[in-house]
Amino acid sequence: MSKITDLSKSRYYKGMQSPRITWLEHYKPEKKTDILPELVL
Repeated sequence: MSKITDLSKSRYYKGMQSPRITWLEHYKPEKKTDILPELVL
């Protein structure tokens, strides 16, 4: 049985538009990096 709890309305609609994008987001998530560097005071 697969987990359906991670499915939101926006992810569902995105999957209906492009199943490949949904698959990539689930199986190959990109590491998010901060655009702005941390400020050291």
